[in-house]
Amino acid sequence: MSRTARSTVLTPEAFERLKRATETYREDLVVTLMGDAGLRPSEVVCVHPRDLSTRERGGGSHALLTVGTDQESRVVYLRPAAAHDLRKYISVNDIGRDEPVFDVSARRIQMLVSDVAARTDDARLQSVSSRDLRQYFAHRLLKRERIHPQIVRAVGGWKSLESLDHYFEPPSEAAIIDAFTAESRGQRQPDRPPATPQAGGDAELGDCMATLGASLTEATTRTEVERATCEALAGVYHTAWVCDEQGVPRTYANHRDEGDVDLREVVDEAGGFDSFEQEAETVVLRNVMTHVSGRLTGCALVVAPLKSSDRVHGLLCVAHQTVESGDREFVADVGRRVGEAITSLERKRLLLADTGVELTFRSTDTEDFLVATSHDLGCRFELEGAVPVEADALLYFVTVRDADVRAVLDRISSASGVTEGRLIGDHSTGAVLELVVRDQTFISALVDRSGTAQKLTVEDGVAEIAGVFSRRVDIRSVVETLTQEFPESELVAKREIEQPTQTTAGVRQVMEDSLTEKQRSVLRAAYFAGYFEWPRGSTAEELAASMGVSSPTLHNHLRKAQQKVLTAVIEDTDSTVRDA
Repeated sequence: MSRTARSTVLTPEAFERLKRATETYREDLVVTLMGDAGLRPSEVVCVHPRDLSTRERGGGSHALLTVGTDQESRVVYLRPAAAHDLRKYISVNDIGRDEPVFDVSARRIQMLVSDVAARTDDARLQSVSSRDLRQYFAHRLLKRERIHPQIVRAVGGWKSLESLDHYFEPPSEAAIIDAFTAESRGQRQPDRPPATPQAGGDAELGDCMATLGASLTEATTRTEVERATCEALAGVYHTAWVCDEQGVPRTYANHRDEGDVDLREVVDEAGGFDSFEQEAETVVLRNVMTHVSGRLTGCALVVAPLKSSDRVHGLLCVAHQTVESGDREFVADVGRRVGEAITSLERKRLLLADTGVELTFRSTDTEDFLVATSHDLGCRFELEGAVPVEADALLYFVTVRDADVRAVLDRISSASGVTEGRLIGDHSTGAVLELVVRDQTFISALVDRSGTAQKLTVEDGVAEIAGVFSRRVDIRSVVETLTQEFPESELVAKREIEQPTQTTAGVRQVMEDSLTEKQRSVLRAAYFAGYFEWPRGSTAEELAASMGVSSPTLHNHLRKAQQKVLTAVIEDTDSTVRDA
């Protein structure tokens, strides 16, 4: 992308499309730090948790990030959403105070941005570079948010104001006249014009996002996430509510009007349906306006999907007397972050044997690599376990029988969506394989809908998959969604599962509440990879490579996870002995 032509500067909409092309939390955070906070690649790799601080001013908390070296550093302002994402990434990955947040080279950061850009379906974005993200950062602050050039120069690390000259057009005669007449009336000068009118100013929206970020961190259920979102937005907009994907409301908040709300009279001035086909937009809008009753005459409506990767969890709707482009961007950003929060909560329950309902499906979908391989080679696969390693990937541990292992690995290594495969152990009862799977499979679809991968066997081209779902999940909706997404599958059994024993329940509670997502994943991966066996089925280095982390990081997560689980087991056992 050109670095000088003003017409090619990224727009906020293009920047959001670029962020939607990210496939992992790391990619999303890197793009955010460069495009939203103006960091260079060499500065991104030098960020440590110790560099993040909080300052109180104007009745609110503000996040600052110190970047650079001891000899030459600067302070960068992080907007609440970016600060929340950075803290969350540090917490989830259990990064120490003095450890680099991104333990890679600056060149790898540049390549990461190029990889994300190449995934977009817009040819104009496929050549975006890290320099373009800094250009977008400067252009947004100077031209859209009208922040004083001296502040932009300081937070962006430019040596002089001349470095920012090319972001400004020469003023017209009319602009010069208006500037001096504004001065004579004591009004704001052109270098600091007021922000675009919105439902709330920048400070109010920033406070809203900060409040929402704290609430999302504390939320433990989807209902709590939706309620917190509506409550936060209702403090800024007239009304906020969450609908399902068809526009039927689930959660609602209205702080600005004591009366009821009637969306049948809402005018869709904001055009918030960019993520939907035209026919679906009509159905959704009609449902939105049909299912909420009361008074909302003359308000504008903004609708954004609660979306994480390719999964839409529902719709976020806000209504206000007037809305501007900044409101649409803000609501879309909230929708994306809430979608990610819902996905994160669902993945926390990913592989826990929760009490509930067990559903068993049968599938003959040859698009699945295990089904196709078992059909062609006449072998049998059994899933030993599945572990999430990134937002878009699962680590499969499968036992294969009745086939030459080399032939199976050759076949699987060329399968679409399987990026890595290795032999862990070859025994008389079968060979254990480890596979990194990125394609959408029945197992990953089951996991995305809060299911636990309980069992998977594949033989002669027929897969039988059993998943456990909490009783809080809409089972009928799960069955309908999975059988629609995988037409060559059907539900063959449904049964209630029993409560676990007290000791097992205590350990599972520790797995759920005390372990971070990364600790839980590492512990499970080590177990299924034979790390705890003698002799070991996998070394720490092999396991770390499969999970995309360094060996010290893996050891760190593993030690902490073992300590927490063993503490729970020993203390629970001691308590049982004392009570006997």
